[in-house]
Amino acid sequence: MHSTCSDAPAEAVTLSARATIAAALAAALDDPLRVAACTPVSPDKVLLADAWEEVVGMFAACAPIELGVGERAPRPDDGAGLSRWLAMSADLRGRAYVHVFGLVVSRLCPPFETEYCATKDTFFRAQQMADIAGFYRAFSCATVAGASLRPDHASPELSFIALLLSKLARIAWECGGEEKQEEVRVCFQALRAFIRDHASWWMPAFANAVLHRVDTLAGAIRNADERNAVLALGGAASCLRSWMALERHLAGVEPARRITQASVEADVDPSADECGACGTCADGAGPHSAG
Repeated sequence: MHSTCSDAPAEAVTLSARATIAAALAAALDDPLRVAACTPVSPDKVLLADAWEEVVGMFAACAPIELGVGERAPRPDDGAGLSRWLAMSADLRGRAYVHVFGLVVSRLCPPFETEYCATKDTFFRAQQMADIAGFYRAFSCATVAGASLRPDHASPELSFIALLLSKLARIAWECGGEEKQEEVRVCFQALRAFIRDHASWWMPAFANAVLHRVDTLAGAIRNADERNAVLALGGAASCLRSWMALERHLAGVEPARRITQASVEADVDPSADECGACGTCADGAGPHSAG
């Protein structure tokens, strides 16, 4: 990934668009209950729409791209679904978040990388967690996950990808010449390694699990606002799996061939409703009806 001043503006625009989507996805998958004020994120809809249009155009220009398990080609309307979810109040998103993910680690669609590891060996999972944290520390963002999020949560992982893309976009805008090429090399190698080892292999499976959970829940939620919010979260998940297909391809990472699914080890009351027994679901909702 080496740019010249002649192609830097175009490259900077595409990198900025990719960073914008990554940051928006990170915000979309963060736990809204961590937000003190129940206010909308209020994304710049025009900026998000333009960024997603750029992503869709890049995918079309790269076609044909071999898709991995769980991935999907970006569609023009995916960006609108992401924007719709982010524009909702934190309170409403928080209620939808609990419906889908529950109050403890979800067994159906956990937003944590290590819950998708094929092995249940605790040492291996601890090593994965340490490797993720090592990436964050290497780029001076050790607190990217905050005090209440595990480093392998989808939100901080996406925030880290957004950070690297933003760094690459800044260098492209500055058109710094040869002295900046080493920084470009380091950032791109980190981006490629992180996508290969810690994003592309599990996020499409996670997104599909969220979509399945949303399909299961939506018809059973009595409150119309909460039902619409749950559907909007599904739109953000759909955006994630198509965006990940492009980022994986641009990073030069091979598509995933193995079917991945969550394997949560947690002491959870099997009789408890996955969405926290909030009382707003119709009878039969929750993990037992999800199949």
